[in-house]
Amino acid sequence: MKVFKVLLTMVLSFSLFGCGSSSSNGDGALIEEGILKVGVAAEYPPFEYMAEDGVTPMGFDIDLANAIGEKLGVEVQFVNTAWDGIFDGLNTNRYDVVISGVTVTEERQGQMNFSDEYLGNAQAIVTLADDTTVSSFEDLDGLKVGYQAETTSDVALTKFIEENSGMSISVSEYDMVMNAYADLASKRVDAVVSDSLVAVDYLKDAKYRLAFQGPAEELIAVALKQGNEDLTAQVNDALTQLYDDGTLVELSNTWFGIDVVSSVR
Repeated sequence: MKVFKVLLTMVLSFSLFGCGSSSSNGDGALIEEGILKVGVAAEYPPFEYMAEDGVTPMGFDIDLANAIGEKLGVEVQFVNTAWDGIFDGLNTNRYDVVISGVTVTEERQGQMNFSDEYLGNAQAIVTLADDTTVSSFEDLDGLKVGYQAETTSDVALTKFIEENSGMSISVSEYDMVMNAYADLASKRVDAVVSDSLVAVDYLKDAKYRLAFQGPAEELIAVALKQGNEDLTAQVNDALTQLYDDGTLVELSNTWFGIDVVSSVR
């Protein structure tokens, strides 16, 4: 009987340990077994935004996340959150990954894991169609410029202003890029600096003009919690399969109108 009790205790202990590890993001498992929880900031078309019903997420990254989930054989759940706190949510296990147009930077690489890159992005300047005076960052002198806070556009514009202190550029910071474009349409700002892959969606509207686009030196990837090597490897395998079967290129053509995948892969 004592031996039986000891064995029973060992079995129960092992079972509890196994359950605990399957819900831990630290050992490479999903936070919740069978579910890939994806953090998104659904205010960034065409990467991700809400449909007209206000509750259904859609966009390139939404389709990509669902495709990755299918390859992994898991359900996908989206967690919509503000961009300025999206990486905090990753670190506190609110979701397993962030698939939200995340650019790989040296600073971020020290704070989280990244998958293989799947898109190339550049910085762009957009003005109203009737404004032909802007064709470079230098032409922003004397203008009011909008951008989304805590993005690579923020970094690029801030760096340019710091390096050109003799210029007079008035800036307007927004928590959502769509608000910057809305203010451009209302002439509250003269130009918007944003990701080129975001600009392409707004440029479908004839009232906007692409004034400048830099080289596609910014690479976009899936962000994961630092140290989650198992899930990183699984996501990389899924991305490879999605490129090989043509899904990634198809999604790029659908949402951006061009193939911005092949040059990166």
